Amino acid sequence: MPLADLITVFCSKLVFVFDAHSPIVAREITVRPKKQSLSVSTESLKIKRNKAYIDYKITNSEKHYAELKHLNKEFKTCLWKDTKDNINTTIAAKGIHFAANSLCKLGKKLDSKFYFLPNVINDYFVSVSTLARLPNPTSYPDKPDHISTPNVRFKVQPIMAIEILMAWHSM
Repeated sequence: MPLADLITVFCSKLVFVFDAHSPIVAREITVRPKKQSLSVSTESLKIKRNKAYIDYKITNSEKHYAELKHLNKEFKTCLWKDTKDNINTTIAAKGIHFAANSLCKLGKKLDSKFYFLPNVINDYFVSVSTLARLPNPTSYPDKPDHISTPNVRFKVQPIMAIEILMAWHSM
């Protein structure tokens, strides 16, 4: 038997052994976003809140519910403060553009495979609308006196990064 045939037989047997004992399996790996770092006080408050939740679930008493509600409100306030501090730290370390870019990534829209003309969509919703089947009103009700109408029209104006920071720090 020639050497090339022996090598072919050996390789085919070796591949068979590998396929039998360690087959190639496609796995999907999900990468979770990095957890937000919490301050020590927020972590301790989280532990207290979770304990209060367990106590409430066990006893189902009003006292434990009031405590849970209070701790939950405190925890949300501390979490908001920690989030604000993290964003301010990011702005101080890397600049406003990096922070804005990372926040904009949260709202990214995926490209849709379906493309419709706006008029086609509008015609569809107009045709299925219940208001389209109702007769048009002859007159509208009068506007209440306590509602004022502004004299100025809404218009878009450019904004500077410093104005955003000032608004952020005023919250």
